[in-house]
Amino acid sequence: MSVSVRPVRVHAVRGAILTCLAEPRSIAEIAGRIGCSAHAARRHVAGLSELGVVVPADRPGQPAGDPMRLSWVRVASIDLAAACVLAGASPPRPAPIRDAILRFLTAPRSAAEVALHIERPVPTATGHLAAMRRLGLVKRVGRSAYARASYEGPGVDLESRCSLSDRGVRRLLRGLLHQRSSILGLVCKTGAPADIIRAAIRDLWLSGVVRGDEQSGYRLTAAGEVSAQRNYIRPIRKPRP
Repeated sequence: MSVSVRPVRVHAVRGAILTCLAEPRSIAEIAGRIGCSAHAARRHVAGLSELGVVVPADRPGQPAGDPMRLSWVRVASIDLAAACVLAGASPPRPAPIRDAILRFLTAPRSAAEVALHIERPVPTATGHLAAMRRLGLVKRVGRSAYARASYEGPGVDLESRCSLSDRGVRRLLRGLLHQRSSILGLVCKTGAPADIIRAAIRDLWLSGVVRGDEQSGYRLTAAGEVSAQRNYIRPIRKPRP
């Protein structure tokens, strides 16, 4: 059965293979993670094997039989950047956010916890986690739970992050943030205390519907504008005669 995956550019295939082979993987697993056919993955792995940067994990140091039946791993004595140079592959780009996520995943975490740790909205954190899953760096271990690929513990179901602000305040702010506004301006418009406004803004920001900061002010993102139009704008009714 064929699986539809996002294609990977040809010049980056070997770099992607070397990245995911930090742990032993079969040809089928490699193909699924980097988004190419098993035939292409086998061809590239054979080329990397000839260059001496990957070896069969099942029989290290011995001639490989059928590559499709073996698990492969990057040579431990060669780091990823050096392996990419030897293979003529695209070297990995610096990824400080994903490195921070990996350091944080000492135990299963929810996407909301990851978002709070890297100080990014939840949709951004979820996007990073999805990309890291494709590279074989992390995996899902339950509902809303992510862990490092090496995690061998039981499955975990984590509760979604509960909002720390009042729903009515968040709804009111959505109607006011079509134009950039400061915390003080929102306090004047709503009459709510500044700490309540800040909590509501924080929740909206984590949801990806508000952008900005206290210095420059806040306003709705494009997704927030669409959401506001769909859920909060009501047609004006004509008065009855």
